[in-house]
Amino acid sequence: MQRAKIAMAIHAVSVVAALAVAWQAVRFAMGDLGNVTLPVFELFDHGVQSVASDSAKQSSGLRFSPLGDLFDMMRAVVVWFAGFMVWLMAAVIVGELGKVAARVAAVGWHQYRAEAREAAEAARIAQERQAAKDRRRELRRKVIEAREPRKSSGVFPFLIGLLLGSFFF
Repeated sequence: MQRAKIAMAIHAVSVVAALAVAWQAVRFAMGDLGNVTLPVFELFDHGVQSVASDSAKQSSGLRFSPLGDLFDMMRAVVVWFAGFMVWLMAAVIVGELGKVAARVAAVGWHQYRAEAREAAEAARIAQERQAAKDRRRELRRKVIEAREPRKSSGVFPFLIGLLLGSFFF
């Protein structure tokens, strides 16, 4: 009885913690927090700019790129989306770790490991069954195709004929 109460308390705390971390995504969207993935994008930008500066040194004239601002806007959207998703994934991780901690508190470490091994074995068996099912389905498809080859709709040969005919008329 005591273990169940402790597990429920751990689960409740982990739910609150997951919501708190998810709230950080909202704060990030409002601009109160920074982006934790920004160093990755800065490293990427540094590599792109060094390649661009090397190619600019090799070219003799100035180039005008009408899509330069579009690239910057797309980069800003990707950086914002990545930052938002990092905070949401952190919330999911906190929630899942809380579930694991609550289960360990409820049944004990050894029982939890036994359950995890059983679940992994069940997943492996299900994956093997699905692979066998897919192999049988593929074999059945090949047998049916060997008996009755697919009939062409005639659209592709028509388009090829139209393309070749347009060269002569």
